[in-house]
Amino acid sequence: MFRTSLYLSHAVHDVLREIAHVERKKVHDLLREGIDHVLTSRLHPSIDEITRKGKA
Repeated sequence: MFRTSLYLSHAVHDVLREIAHVERKKVHDLLREGIDHVLTSRLHPSIDEITRKGKA
C-alpha cells in the first residue's frame, strides 16, 4: 500500500469533515469513495476488485 498527500483548501476540508461527521465516516473513507468513483466511471475496476486481483 502507498501513502500519498493531498492538499485541500480549509473550506473544502471543513465541508468534507462535516459530511464525514453526518455520515459517521472518516474523511479518508470519503476520499476513497471519490477515487472509486473516478475508477469505475472510466470503466476501470473498483478499488476492491483491484485489491482482490493483487492478492490472488
